[in-house]
Amino acid sequence: MPLVMYMNNNDIDVLCINETKIHDMELLLPDTHSIIRNDRTSKGGGIAILYLRELLTSTVPLVLQNKTTLDKTEIMCVKVQLRKYKSLIVCSIYRPKFYLTLADIELIESVIHEL
Repeated sequence: MPLVMYMNNNDIDVLCINETKIHDMELLLPDTHSIIRNDRTSKGGGIAILYLRELLTSTVPLVLQNKTTLDKTEIMCVKVQLRKYKSLIVCSIYRPKFYLTLADIELIESVIHEL
């Protein structure tokens, strides 16, 4: 089942995807949806946030201190608002490892603190 069809059938307004591996192709989306992408410049990877086009969105820039851990971690945050309701921030964080280190946890804490 195509991803956008899955979103429509399950009433999903925002969806974060990790390991997108779409850096060399365009993702075909219907007029009802948009995508914010953060493709990896090397092989594979990448993260994306798909959302209904009627939502007001803007990327949230992060100024994180721990550059060593950040080089190994993909992070993208988006502010989302529907009409005049309060906005919320959706964050996609991907660390290509099977376990978390103390540095990873500190990075996540710094993202939360900054937001």
